[in-house]
Amino acid sequence: MSAPPVLRDVFRNLMERRGDAAASITFDDGPGPVARLDVFVYRPAEPAGLTTFVTVGMSTGPMPAADGAEGADGADGAENTEGGRAELWLSRAGMLAPEDEQQIAMQLANLAVYPWKTGRAVSWAQIVGFEQDFPTFPGCSAVFLAGPLLADTPDFLDTCEGPVRVITVVPITQEERAAAATVPPMTFAGTLIESRNVFTAPSAAHT
Repeated sequence: MSAPPVLRDVFRNLMERRGDAAASITFDDGPGPVARLDVFVYRPAEPAGLTTFVTVGMSTGPMPAADGAEGADGADGAENTEGGRAELWLSRAGMLAPEDEQQIAMQLANLAVYPWKTGRAVSWAQIVGFEQDFPTFPGCSAVFLAGPLLADTPDFLDTCEGPVRVITVVPITQEERAAAATVPPMTFAGTLIESRNVFTAPSAAHT
């Protein structure tokens, strides 16, 4: 079965911005409209570069947003969004082993279907917690959902169904999650970026 037009537009955007992905990891039988989700892997040209993961499939349908629902689990005060469509981006410093790429892709796939499993949409400035650490980010059992953090990352992708929000996934520690609850999201994001390299696991000084 051919991909929905909105996903063809997302793919076209990615081709224009990033070119061919080095790999694509597919997950089938997701909940709601996300029957299939692909995670594209863009590997760095140099060992010190960034490996970037992008979901394609989350935007197949608008996210559910129950009336009166609170923000995502552990959203630390962020209000639930009004649905909308989104895709997830995550960048990790360095080249990764194939098994690490697979584990990161799987966790992103789990996060991508979170709105349909919980009935709660996700958006910028929210925090979602996990039962285990995010793969290759030891000590980080939650993620901060941010807007663009890199110059080449868009905030939205234009599609036939309207703008698809790009959500940057940033793994954070429980201490950082607690700090996020005490300040506005923009303040937390700025402090986080200034305090450490968010594209790798925090050093012992930050855990």
